[in-house]
Amino acid sequence: MIPPVMFDLFKAKLVTARQARLWPYCAVLVCFAAVFLRFPGEWDSDTVNQNSQMVFGNYRDWHPPLFAAFWSLLNTGWNAVTGMDYTGSGVLYVAHAVMLWAGLALLIRAGSSFFLKFVEKEQWKLLAVLAALIFFGLFEMVPVTRFAFKDTAMMASYILALGIMLNMPRGGFSRWAAGLGCLLLLFYGTGVRHNAIFALLPLLALFVNTLRPAMRLRLLVPLVFLIWAGMLAGINLLTYDVLKAKKEYSLQEIIFTDYWRINYATDTYDPPPVPGGKPWGALTEDVFFKFYNKKPIYIGSSFQFVHAYYGSEEAVPLRYDFSANPEDFKLLQKAWLSKVKNNLGVYISFHKEIFVTLLREYSFMGLSGAVFFVFGILISIAGAVRLLKRASVNPTPYLIAFSGLLYVLPYIVAVPAIQRRYLFWFFFATFLSVVWLAILFASKYRVIRDRSDTAYSNNN
Repeated sequence: MIPPVMFDLFKAKLVTARQARLWPYCAVLVCFAAVFLRFPGEWDSDTVNQNSQMVFGNYRDWHPPLFAAFWSLLNTGWNAVTGMDYTGSGVLYVAHAVMLWAGLALLIRAGSSFFLKFVEKEQWKLLAVLAALIFFGLFEMVPVTRFAFKDTAMMASYILALGIMLNMPRGGFSRWAAGLGCLLLLFYGTGVRHNAIFALLPLLALFVNTLRPAMRLRLLVPLVFLIWAGMLAGINLLTYDVLKAKKEYSLQEIIFTDYWRINYATDTYDPPPVPGGKPWGALTEDVFFKFYNKKPIYIGSSFQFVHAYYGSEEAVPLRYDFSANPEDFKLLQKAWLSKVKNNLGVYISFHKEIFVTLLREYSFMGLSGAVFFVFGILISIAGAVRLLKRASVNPTPYLIAFSGLLYVLPYIVAVPAIQRRYLFWFFFATFLSVVWLAILFASKYRVIRDRSDTAYSNNN
């Protein structure tokens, strides 16, 4: 039996309202400090590749060049100020960490009024919220920040843009400066991830709605698409006209993966066309069917035993240079479309399997990615229904969820490998929208309950 004094302890006021307002930021600072245990950030082969581009200024578009260009800009500035010749990822790591955790602090600020009402009477809830924040920060957001990846860059810029939007100044120069900052952050975040182009649309709708809440839908939609098209054109201009990035046709990786998986599934040996009409390296039919590994999605892993058989990765190249004659890539695309069309059932089957595997493989806050996918769909549908009914509604959680959904849906047709970093924004956006809706519903329930209590008191 729990002593009555324990109940009194749970209900005791641990801190004042002013102190309670500051504690969530303390949790953010604790988690932010933990980020630097991984300084200057973990690298993988993609990071090494982009570091080389950053150092020599020789940009290629297999990975988004804006990431390497921003890295170069930061290091150039640091070297100019300090007189150093630094080429590592430390400055980039700090910049992304500050962006991400500043964005999280701003999101906390946006929800501070509900937080204070939630903990004002029974402040044991303060401890529960702080524990949840620290768990969320240490076990979900710190791992995101520790990488020197384009995925981290996208997350950091999008989260900071969201934080600014939800704390937009009321007017004057500061409002327009904040708006410009949001657009720059969204531009950078979209430019460093190929499949972020669709996730950008709902965030632009939220941005326009933040600046002009009373704008009619028939004006809002074309304006959002106009800004969207302008930003994509700007990314393309910066990539190819300013940075002079070499076009490497990175889509070939997805095409080749599809081609060989369909060949294996249909017991067909039909090599895809490559530049100059050359055969697929030294590969032969018997070697392909004996050593091809259908389990991994990444084409390098699926051909690892083939490479081992030949004793060299150069014997069967998995990447080709189409820049000398772009028409060769058009022929490859045409052959791929024909291959998919003639084997549509097989194509749909293994892409569905890949997508489901990606969602089930990873979790966020203890829940499977498949659960978040269902949440994203339900919330997006609910937002669309309320919009069609022209109901008075806060669009923020619905647009954020829709952004996460549009980010992950392209993986149904194009995902090069199964990796958790591909789901960073999807997880965060969906989780934030769920929390936001929970707060809205809790606030509405509280108002109804208070009115009911007041009516009961008046009648008695």
